[in-house]
Amino acid sequence: KLKKLQTMLADGSLTWNESIQRCTGAWKPSQKSELIHSILTKDFYIPSLCFLRTIIPADEKTKKDVSVYSVIDGKQRLSVVFEFMNNEFKLHKSTPNLVIDGETYELAGKKFKDLEEDLQKEISDYVFDIASIEECTEEEKELLFFRLNNGTSLTNVQKSRATMGSDVAGFINKLLDMNFFKMCSLTTLQRAREDSLTALLQGMMLLDETYEWTDLGAKEVAKYSVYLKDNCTILLQYKIISTIKFLSSVFEEKDDFLRRINIPIIIWAAHECLKYENMEEDVFYSWYEEFTTSEEDKEFIKDREKYKDFCGEGSISKEKVNGRKKVIYDSMNRYLTFEENELCEESEEKRASYYAESGDVKFII
Repeated sequence: KLKKLQTMLADGSLTWNESIQRCTGAWKPSQKSELIHSILTKDFYIPSLCFLRTIIPADEKTKKDVSVYSVIDGKQRLSVVFEFMNNEFKLHKSTPNLVIDGETYELAGKKFKDLEEDLQKEISDYVFDIASIEECTEEEKELLFFRLNNGTSLTNVQKSRATMGSDVAGFINKLLDMNFFKMCSLTTLQRAREDSLTALLQGMMLLDETYEWTDLGAKEVAKYSVYLKDNCTILLQYKIISTIKFLSSVFEEKDDFLRRINIPIIIWAAHECLKYENMEEDVFYSWYEEFTTSEEDKEFIKDREKYKDFCGEGSISKEKVNGRKKVIYDSMNRYLTFEENELCEESEEKRASYYAESGDVKFII
């Protein structure tokens, strides 16, 4: 029953934290309401859930083996129902009335608490069909997730979580949880499509000297995610961690310029600044603010116009991406006078090694 699954989620015996899973919140309000309506009417097929069962051996505390279930397929369905049961959204205005034994129940605009008690019970007692899988390796789990979702509306970048592997996907998820991505100017739809994941992978491509990218399109991003599975080096991890941490300190509120097309370039730009000893967050932000908003400095106005020339149609092409990078670099160089600043004494390779040894981050490779 759903109320039992909700209890299991609360006590930790049910989890949906698999790194290969897409984020919650991917459904539109109307889709969420249709699921609740389907549960109540029982007239529509609702796909079964797929759990991976892991047995944790008994210890002095538990005294017996404990089963933990991880959601491999069905995270969106469960999260939507639990959100509704927690009164986190109202049913969409288009939700049809429900007729049971000649009695009509209005659903549109209601939260779970507003429903009649017998309808609340119908939802709480609803039983999903569940397939439970045991003794599954990481590789088998990734393949299973990919095949289960291969015929659904997962975007290419959401499928890439499986192709990059659980370890790399977990590392990526930690980066996406950092403050910088909360400050980015993405629409609700873009966040549901996980455009922040796309932008992060594009930014990593720009920092990754071991990968020769052809453009920043969806197919190339998907190809890069496969490459990352065996090539997410300590150096690359250090580069992207230090850069996103830096940007998370730079931006304290949402910024209109941090749209998807610009996020990878700003990641690259921040990394360029981190090559120098005295490039603190406020120094970088002072350039950024002038570049994006100045209406008095003619040079910055020209910079923005040049930058715009490399946006628009074909903006993912290598020529236009490199064009935007050059405009940004020239602007930073003029304002921050790179040639007058000292490069960091220690190489990035050494810093990456020290950072890995510090234990602050669990490196993958």
